[in-house]
Amino acid sequence: MSSVLVETFETPAAQAGGTPWSIAINEFADNAARFMFGDGIYYQGPDLKGTALRYRRQFVRWHGAAGSRYGGDWVAPGRTVVEVPGRKWAVKRPEDCTAADRRSAWFYADGRQMTEDEAADLSSPEPVVLLCLNCGLDGT
Repeated sequence: MSSVLVETFETPAAQAGGTPWSIAINEFADNAARFMFGDGIYYQGPDLKGTALRYRRQFVRWHGAAGSRYGGDWVAPGRTVVEVPGRKWAVKRPEDCTAADRRSAWFYADGRQMTEDEAADLSSPEPVVLLCLNCGLDGT
């Protein structure tokens, strides 16, 4: 018997006043997570081995909170949050992200955020990942 999530949620469109419908994410979420972290085909971000960065093993359904400017943006299966040492993201999940400006930044293997001066300097070391500055979702 597989584990079953008992959470029910409304889609971002429904929460923003669209067609009101909700779906149970029990077996769907279980199967999607198995596919995402199993043998399925999904987005594969940069290899973080040997870096201070770590992928969070978390299924991301969409990016942006319902009612926010970009609420409910589609996220490719496999994209997830990257944990950066010494940095705490303002929101815990991309589904709750309220970053209306959609700001993101490049990060180095040691977890440092690339500065604007470094971005303009072509001799700067190459960054590893591009992350949402509000929730840490990998946008590389």
